[in-house]
Amino acid sequence: MAFRIPAPGTIVDVAVSTTGKALATAATIASVPGRVLRLIDEGEVLLVRIAAVVDAAEKTVEDVRTVTGSAAAVAQDAAQTSAAAEQLIGQVAETSAQARTLLTQIGPDVHELLGVTREVQQAISGIPGFGMLRRRGEERPD
Repeated sequence: MAFRIPAPGTIVDVAVSTTGKALATAATIASVPGRVLRLIDEGEVLLVRIAAVVDAAEKTVEDVRTVTGSAAAVAQDAAQTSAAAEQLIGQVAETSAQARTLLTQIGPDVHELLGVTREVQQAISGIPGFGMLRRRGEERPD
């Protein structure tokens, strides 16, 4: 089996190409620590921002817990007030029904009393000297 020996120009071309690639690789390797440091710096900045967001979220959660507790207390007070209002409405309905019944019962008596009062007024007006007493009463200021 025969080996071909490359021509000197080919060897030089391969050497130049390999050297160029080696230099490019070395440049890339040399830039890696700087890039890594920039990434670490950006990561630190990002962590600071994340910490601020987490702090704000924790404060918001605490505020929500406080509001939730207050809302629960308000809801409980509202439920108690509503129950008391329902009870009062029931009492008002019952009391108004009793008042209506009472008015129905005393209505005729009040009407009769009004008639008797008119008759008494007419009788008093017919008493001699009553007009003079009325005028004297109107002259005196109280």
